[in-house]
Order: sequence, then structure tokens, then C-alpha cells
Amino acid sequence: MSGTLTDTTLTDTTTTTSDDVRIITNNVPRPVIDAWELTAKERAEFDYLDWAKIEQGEESATFFRYKGQLHDLSDIPAVWPERFGPTANPYTQTVRDDSPFTGWDGIAPDSFFSGILVRYVTGANSDYTYPDGEYIIVGRYYC
Repeated sequence: MSGTLTDTTLTDTTTTTSDDVRIITNNVPRPVIDAWELTAKERAEFDYLDWAKIEQGEESATFFRYKGQLHDLSDIPAVWPERFGPTANPYTQTVRDDSPFTGWDGIAPDSFFSGILVRYVTGANSDYTYPDGEYIIVGRYYC
């Protein structure tokens, strides 16, 4: 398949990682969208951003589309594996090393029992079609 990570990656659409948590993803890389690519209507959804500074190059923002909705990547706390030690960063979510969320780069709960996960396509998961940091894989988790 052209433009895919591996044939097996795209055929495995459901991953059960523990008895309590189910993670579902189609493992299709989605482009990371830079702020300048948004329409005026889409920018209005993110009125907390300083668009003047973004346009001047003093700040930046990145987004992705998932299930018809535009998400700000800065709204998704990073996953911080416990083995790396404590972190004082309030924008990270510390997870145990045996957590089903280990291996994901970000986690954003939308309820007590569910949310979305993001993982950047990089390194061994990347090829010329998916340059490092320009694509993410999105999943949903349910407890």
C-alpha cells in the first residue's frame, strides 16, 4: 500500500491493551496543521490564541482534524512515563510504565472514562511520505 506505515498497521484497527482500557485507532497518519492554514472561521474557534503574534512569527500553534473536529495540539497534555522521574510540568500526564498509554505522546480526557490519544509519526514509524513531526496518529480510549 502506498503511503502507509505498514500493511499490518492499517489492518489492526482495534488494540486492546489491558483488561480495563480499550484503545481504538485506525493508525492512519493525519497531517499536523499549522495555524496559517486555518480559515478565518476556524481561527475564531480558538480566540484564546494571539493571532497577531502567530502571523508575525512570534508564536506558533498546531492543530489536527479528527472525526470532523479541529483540535489544538497544545490542549493535549504530553504523556510522561513514570520511569523518567518526577516532572513539575503541569501540562504533562504522568503514567506508569505498564500503562496502556505508554507509547502515546499525548492524552486528552473528554470524560472520566474516555478521551483521545495522539502519537507523532517519527523515527522507525516514519518514511519519506511521513516526515518526522508532521503527522500524528490519533486514537480513542475507553475504560
